[in-house]
Formats: sequence, structure tokens, C-alpha cells
Amino acid sequence: MRDMKSKSNKNHYFSEQYAHKRLYRYHQTLLVDGQLLFSMASSCIILVTAAYWFEENYIELYKVMAVINCLTIFIIYQMLGVFHQANGMLFGRRRTFLFGLWVLTKAWSVVILAMAFFIYLVLETGELNRMVFIFWSLIGLIVQILFYAMVYFASKKFHQIFTTPLPCLVVGTNDLSKNLISKLNSNIWLAEQVVGVLGSDPDSALEWNNDNSVPIVGNFNDIRDVIIRYGIRRVYITLLLKDLNKVEDIVCLLDNQCVDIIWVPDILSIHTIARSIRELSGLPLLVLSGSPMTSIKAVLIKSLMDRVLAVLLLVALSPVFIVTAIAIKLTSPGSVFFKQKRHGWDGREIEIWKFRSMYTPKAETSFELAKRHDPRVTTVGRFIRKTSIDELPQIFNVLQGSMSLVGPRPHAVEVNQFYSQHIPDFMLRHRIKPGITGLAQICGYRGGDDCTVGTLDIMEKRATYDIEYINHWSLLLDLKILLLTPFKIFSHDAY
Repeated sequence: MRDMKSKSNKNHYFSEQYAHKRLYRYHQTLLVDGQLLFSMASSCIILVTAAYWFEENYIELYKVMAVINCLTIFIIYQMLGVFHQANGMLFGRRRTFLFGLWVLTKAWSVVILAMAFFIYLVLETGELNRMVFIFWSLIGLIVQILFYAMVYFASKKFHQIFTTPLPCLVVGTNDLSKNLISKLNSNIWLAEQVVGVLGSDPDSALEWNNDNSVPIVGNFNDIRDVIIRYGIRRVYITLLLKDLNKVEDIVCLLDNQCVDIIWVPDILSIHTIARSIRELSGLPLLVLSGSPMTSIKAVLIKSLMDRVLAVLLLVALSPVFIVTAIAIKLTSPGSVFFKQKRHGWDGREIEIWKFRSMYTPKAETSFELAKRHDPRVTTVGRFIRKTSIDELPQIFNVLQGSMSLVGPRPHAVEVNQFYSQHIPDFMLRHRIKPGITGLAQICGYRGGDDCTVGTLDIMEKRATYDIEYINHWSLLLDLKILLLTPFKIFSHDAY
């Protein structure tokens, strides 16, 4: 059995910056709402003003466009997290003001494209003055950038002058403590200053890093004295799962200290998916492992996108289907398609469609995986396997609802039975619909499922990417994977 903890550091596709981005995207503040409202109002005013300036007719039409533009800004800016800021690195720079400008410009570009698409679908060409659209696009962005810069630097100055850092203490000297301190220091909304940490024993002080900015100021038994000495107002408890019995003792020591007590549970050490916090009639529930597709909204949106794109792909790729079917039929006897049992959503067995790439056996034989230079593979089959054309009939599975366009690749039942015995949590990748392509595939992990000990590292990395995809799923991520898939087909080895 391989070590579960070794997985945590293997996948760097989603960096800490991405986690920050998802957190801050939904972090609503009065300042964020104010900037969003200003963008909506200024954009509408500029559009109508430009219409009056350049136009003599169709003023009412531009007023309707202004309302649609307002709704478009509200939706897109919320989706992309405009005006939400976090410290971190982007292209080698601190992603503060410049990062905000980048997100604002990107979101405004999407708004322009959405409005242009609406105009193309609804309006006649002669009804729109192009100068109005160009003026609105440029002046709208300039006004928003100027207002954003004013708000950003004014709020930053306000925090520097009027905000007093809240002295905090971290209980625990471990990786979780380091992670917490890093996040507290990088969160520009939290005016907190970690003045020190408490260790459990003298040995923990030796293992602590050499960063003197956050020193060890004592052990657990000194917590009352430390709080009085440093004027601590908030205490973070970051003990590992093995030390949970000490949490209650620490809380008892903090009786009558008038400090905030925050417990940071060490659930990240448990390799699971869709961790969350829920509440049931006042009873807090900590979900250690769940399905990411429990939201009806998420299921409907992903299913709708799958079916719409599947129909479009089926039409666009129909020449490829026809040519491949003819080539298979002319070069070897047997059917064009074949079905294979694989594991689907929540481990249920499904039958997936594929183009036949091997010679049809004369009699029923036991299951045998394809291997490199397999003599059973036909000449056409070798090409369609290399280019993944043999997987295209799985679009029918997408239309049936048993698969998705993007998701963890489904393996044969025998493959899952082998790897689930050697890789911990391997079957977690089936907590979502399997896909024709996935994050692991665009990151280079195609093939490598020949059920040998030598492929365990490859399959473990593939499973890690699949689980990361599940934890970070979004429609934008699905679209990114779909766009990158054609460019990755020929760059990785498959057989």
C-alpha cells in the first residue's frame, strides 16, 4: 500500500493562488459591491451618452442595450471575481494592483464580446453606429480603471493609517500552522498580526523553521501568560488529528481570557474530495468526503453544456466518423463499433462506445489489456488509438448521460480492480461522471494502464490530477480542458 501523504505534493497544477482566487471570488464586501455598482452605472451612462452624441435615431434601442449591458456586467464580473483582491504571485509579480487591472480588463473584454454577440443575433447591421460601440468600449474601460485605482489606493492608505493589527497567537508548530500563518499574512482583508506560536514540547521548537518573524513564545502550559504578555486578542488552534484530545484542555485554559478562539481542524491531511462544512438544525457537520455534484444547479449546468457541445461536436466531426468507419470496415472484418464495461459515476458499471481498433477474436477469450506493439491492433486501429479517434464514439455516451465531455477517464473494470488495491483512494475519481478527456490527459497522463507495478506512479499521478479536477471543478475549467485537448493529443505517448 502506497503512502497517502505522498500524494499531497505531487500535483502543482492548482497552485495556492488558485485556491485564493476561488475563496476571494465569493468574498463580498461593501467596497466590492460599490465598485460593481459603479461599473454597471458608468457603463450604462457612457453607452446612452455616446448614443446621444453620435446618433439622432434609435435612442430607445440603446437604452434597452444599456439595461442588457448592466445585467451582463453583473453576471460576468461576479463570475470572474472582479475587484476581489489577494496577495500572491502572478507572472513573477505580486498580484495586487496589477492583478486587479488584469482581471478588470479581462472581464470587460468578455462583456464586450457578449454585447457584440447579442448585437449580431438581435439587431440589424444598419441599426447600430459602430462609433458608439467603440467609444463605449474604450471610455468604459478607462473610467472603470481610474475609479478602481482611486478606490484601491485610497482603501490601502486608509488601512495603513486607521487599521490597528489584531495580535494573534497560533497554537501548534506543524505544517498546518505554517500554512495558516502564510494565509493570514497574505489576506489583505484580515488586519491580523501573528506575534508568536506555542509548541507542544521542546522538540517541536527544533523542528520549527528559521523564520524569526514568527517566533516560538512558549508551550501549551504558558498560554495564559503569553496572552497577557503580548495582549493577544485571537487564538488559532492548529493541532494535528493525533493531538485532538488537547483541544479541550487548551479551551479550558482560555476560560475568562476574553479572546477569540478559532480551531483549524487538520482535515487537509485526509486525502478526500469535496470537503465542506454544513449545518443541520444547529448541529455543525464537517463533511470529510462527499460528492461535488450534490448541487442540482451544478448538475444541470454541466449536463446542459455536455449535451449542447456533444451535438455540435457530432455534427462537426461527422466526416471523421464516416471516414473512420469506412476505413475500419475495409481493412478488417467485424463491426465498426464495440462496447466495453467500465466504471462510471459512483462506481456504477456502464458500457462505453469505441471504434474497433483490434481484430475481432474468433472466439470468446479472457480479458486482456492492450500493450505496446500489440499484434491484435489493426493498421487503422494503431492510428486511431494514437490520435484518440477511437474514443470519439463516446459522444453517444455523453448524449445518453452516462458520461461527460470532461472528467476522469473511465477505466476497464479489471483495471480499477488492480489499481484500487495498490493506490489509496483510487476510486474517489469516480465520484463524478467520467469524461472523454480530462485534466490528467492534458497534463500528459494518457495510457499507462497496463496493470503492472511499474505503472503505479503514472496511475497515481493521474488519479491525483483527477481528484484535483473534482475539487476545483468549474465550467471555465471544463472549457479550458476542451480547448487544450486537441493540442495535447500528439504531444503525449499512447498506444
